Amino acid sequence: MNTIAVLSKDLNLKDDAELKFINIDSVEKLKELEGIDLYLIDIESFSNEELSSLKKHFEKTFTPLILVSKIIKEAFEIFSKANVYSFINSKDEYELLTIIKIASKGIQKSETLNKFLVKLSELKENLMLSSMSVILQDTSHKVIWVNKFAADLLDLTPDDLKGRYCYEIWHKRESPCEGCPISKTIETKKFEEGQSFSETTNKWWHLRSYPVLDENGNLVGVIEVSQDINESKKIEEDLKEKEDILKLISENTNDIIYVYRIKPYFFFEYVSSSVERILGYSPEEHYNDPELGLKIIHPDDRNLLLEYFNHGRKFDTPLVLRFVKKNGEILWVEQINRAIYNEDGEVIKLIGVARDITIRKVYEKEIIRKERFLSNLLSNLPGIVYMGKNDKERTMNYVSEGAVNILGISTSDKIFSFSEYINPEDKEMVYSEIQKAIDERRPYEIRYRIFCKEKERWILEKGVPVFNNDEFLFLEGYMTDITEARRNLIALNELLKEKDLLLRELQHRVKNSFSIVVSLISLELTRNKDINKETLENLKKRIYSISSLYDLLYYSGSVNRISMEKYFSKIIEHVKISFISSQEKEINFSFESDEVELELKKAISLGLILNELLINAIKHSFTEKTGGNIEIKLKKEKDTLKLIVSDDGQSFPENIHEKGGFGFHLINLLVNEINGELKIKNTKDYKLVEIRVTLS
Repeated sequence: MNTIAVLSKDLNLKDDAELKFINIDSVEKLKELEGIDLYLIDIESFSNEELSSLKKHFEKTFTPLILVSKIIKEAFEIFSKANVYSFINSKDEYELLTIIKIASKGIQKSETLNKFLVKLSELKENLMLSSMSVILQDTSHKVIWVNKFAADLLDLTPDDLKGRYCYEIWHKRESPCEGCPISKTIETKKFEEGQSFSETTNKWWHLRSYPVLDENGNLVGVIEVSQDINESKKIEEDLKEKEDILKLISENTNDIIYVYRIKPYFFFEYVSSSVERILGYSPEEHYNDPELGLKIIHPDDRNLLLEYFNHGRKFDTPLVLRFVKKNGEILWVEQINRAIYNEDGEVIKLIGVARDITIRKVYEKEIIRKERFLSNLLSNLPGIVYMGKNDKERTMNYVSEGAVNILGISTSDKIFSFSEYINPEDKEMVYSEIQKAIDERRPYEIRYRIFCKEKERWILEKGVPVFNNDEFLFLEGYMTDITEARRNLIALNELLKEKDLLLRELQHRVKNSFSIVVSLISLELTRNKDINKETLENLKKRIYSISSLYDLLYYSGSVNRISMEKYFSKIIEHVKISFISSQEKEINFSFESDEVELELKKAISLGLILNELLINAIKHSFTEKTGGNIEIKLKKEKDTLKLIVSDDGQSFPENIHEKGGFGFHLINLLVNEINGELKIKNTKDYKLVEIRVTLS
């Protein structure tokens, strides 16, 4: 049931099933009323003073009014800013009840808006609302309530704006603006927002539109909250203009400009379109795959990038990497990055420029190659390349590295007198020859003696005077030490004598080696009366260990000492070829050796010992296995040499020294011959033989 307040001095309406009437005949009683849904005002019942009071009261509420007056125009003028629902010029009770019942259907809407008006009025002192425009309007964009800030923008009062349309106030239009957030909210019943330029204030505003719904979810009004964004809009437009300029530059530059985010996770924020022209990959491919930048780096250079990120390298240090283009071509790219940090000092993104420096790299490589070639040429020339003055001091402005070897001076001595090195007896001759060449403008070639490092040397100098038209500039040329050429004949004779001596020494060594072979045969005959094929095979391998030593001697050019690493390698390889194929076992060999050279006697003995140990291991260690491992080590410890041979086969029998066969008998004899020490060790997993020999 709706409650209707009837303000009249002669109307007296009675309640029915739908309506409850409260009849009052004075303005003072109006203040006592609460919960009124509709007011019926009889205009002719009140004086002008009373009507003025009523006007002020109803301009502050949105409760609908029905005005009863014979002069409708005057009544409207009085209550123009109130929520006038209807006019009637008759006091007929039936007509009044009819219009009241029709108006009652819209009362729910008014109640909802009144509640919002109360809330908005309570918030009028709110600091946030004091800096924003807040407007309550109905579904036709008509203003119901505005805050003081909105009215002050137009130098008006809130009452001046009530009842006017928002698009008329702010945009000087006769209909709602296209894309207006309020219109969208009226259509969707949802929150909407947007930006709009007000022709009235000449400013940009950010608009938020909030729907006002009744208890049944029907839209009854819209609250519009507007915030001045004029300054930020200008900044935004300025930034947009600068971004457009930057984009124009970045899209047309020959460099790749990029922004790469590191935290909270890796991705490309921006990549200029030039990347597709340079690398063949579009910006979109980089956006879709944050790791694309790493994937297209040449595999050999990826560690450089990881080091760049992981080892504290300064990000503004240029980084040069090779990239693989989409078509497979390789480009050299130089990257310069600038790190952006967060409040905790962590790098969150890199802004960088990548430049194709492939052509530069080609030129650099060619320049470096030529510089290296020239430097190596000058450094490795046996003589001295020079540039100097034409004076009796032979002042040198430049000499090549050859001066270090010939004169014993550093090329850092930029200027020095070469004359002080020339033999005094040859100085005048050298100077005279150079003057003749200058006068005749021809090259010169002089042979003379110099003193350096307290020794006399012969020098061949070839040079040329350099002119600029008729003006003499400097001397340049090349000096080479020909002292050795004078000694070549003597050196050749000495070499022939040395070769003759070497031949005699070799004959002596061969004779001794044959004596060893004879001794081996005699030992075998003593131990074994029956000579069979196996005996001869073993004897052949022992003889090979001696013959392989002479192969190495021949190629090394030495007759006194032999490299044990090379010698043992040949013995091991020969044993593998001879035995493994016939044994049909999977035996693996490993060999480690320090760099050791021994005199021939000890070398031959150790070679025979190694041969015997390997044969013994192959024949006896793996009889119960299909294979195994044999490890040989030759280690130098100060003045002692250790030969260690171990395998993971069967253990040695007890008293191997006494019960061993011919092989171990021979090993004992050879160890004693070189004053060595023999140790044998049996363990669960392997057995080991160690021979120690002094090197002195």
